[in-house]
Amino acid sequence: MKDFVVYNKRTGAILRTGRCPDKSFWKQAMSDEESVLEGIADDSTCVVVEGKIEEKPGKKKTEEDVRNAWAKEMRGQRDLMLMSSVDRINAVRWDLMPDKEKQAWREYRQALLDVPQQPGFPENITWPGHPEGK
Repeated sequence: MKDFVVYNKRTGAILRTGRCPDKSFWKQAMSDEESVLEGIADDSTCVVVEGKIEEKPGKKKTEEDVRNAWAKEMRGQRDLMLMSSVDRINAVRWDLMPDKEKQAWREYRQALLDVPQQPGFPENITWPGHPEGK
């Protein structure tokens, strides 16, 4: 998995960030005006200059900025877990699952959705156990 930053080649503005499988890293740039870098950046405080992530001039990161960026990163990790395991269960497989297994997947999905409401988020997270690992 790689962290990515997609930015506008002309302006250096950060357009989106996230995490993706290594093989789809270069697919994150969706037009000729975009490029992608490996890394983590906060679009409210950073910009890309000559292919490097830098703080915007006159914009120093506060403790709250750092915490918000970390929370965004943890939500991205949670979203990736949802997409890569829970939300990709197809209807046929779901229909064939025993009710107990379906309930375990429902509870896992809900636990992932509830991660941002945990006390201590984003610094201290208790990630739910994967249903197939139980």
